[in-house]
Amino acid sequence: MTQTTYKKPIRSFVKNRARALSQTAHLLLQEGLEHWQISRQDIINLAQQTHNPREPQHAFCSIYLEIGMGTGAHLLYQARRNPNTLYIGVDPFETGIVKTLRVIKQENLHNIRLYHGDVHDILQNPLSQQELAGNAPTDPQILPVFDGIYILFPDPWPKSRHHKRRLIQPAFLDIIHAHLKPHACLYFASDIPSYIDWTFAHLRKHSGFTWQAQRNWHIPYADWPQDKPLTSYQTKALIAGRLPQFFIFSRQDRTII
Repeated sequence: MTQTTYKKPIRSFVKNRARALSQTAHLLLQEGLEHWQISRQDIINLAQQTHNPREPQHAFCSIYLEIGMGTGAHLLYQARRNPNTLYIGVDPFETGIVKTLRVIKQENLHNIRLYHGDVHDILQNPLSQQELAGNAPTDPQILPVFDGIYILFPDPWPKSRHHKRRLIQPAFLDIIHAHLKPHACLYFASDIPSYIDWTFAHLRKHSGFTWQAQRNWHIPYADWPQDKPLTSYQTKALIAGRLPQFFIFSRQDRTII
């Protein structure tokens, strides 16, 4: 399997003009992110602490990332259930960030960090412009840090001319693979058959992930509520008559030819 050529990523989201935040919400966003926002360097530090016993150790037994967390329903649910696990949520839209921050403050949750923006901003890329130019890369060696990554009901971008905006792309799978610990899992959920087919096709070509096919993918994950939808996107799919499907892919070593 050949290694993916680096290209500057195309955003998988488009920010439309939205109603301005209220003064209270804007203040919550500003103050909340000062306390709970995570950076690329923070993630590098977490990885170094995980792999180097001589580094000051972080307080969490495991670390999970959710890309496109929406209003934070899944992130908050998991954080409440697993107080010794760190959950990092990323989303480009202010509304969802504010709603999540409000609950974090109300419930005094200590095991959540957020990033308001594009996930590419906080994850290192295995290939950089400097490497392509033959110079030393600006990022240090990528150390795997995540015990799992969630991509739940991402925007399907159904029109063919917009497929380049889909989050699941060869270069992005390289990034995810580099940040997942050995045998850690990628959790992918969608109710759009064409996007599910797209994802499977790209994962097969990548060769760094193994589908856990033995589980019934029509049933939500074991740590989800089984009697009601957890996220708003899951609810919308069921109302529209679309059946959500839940897949797990284990990280494996990748052979580069």
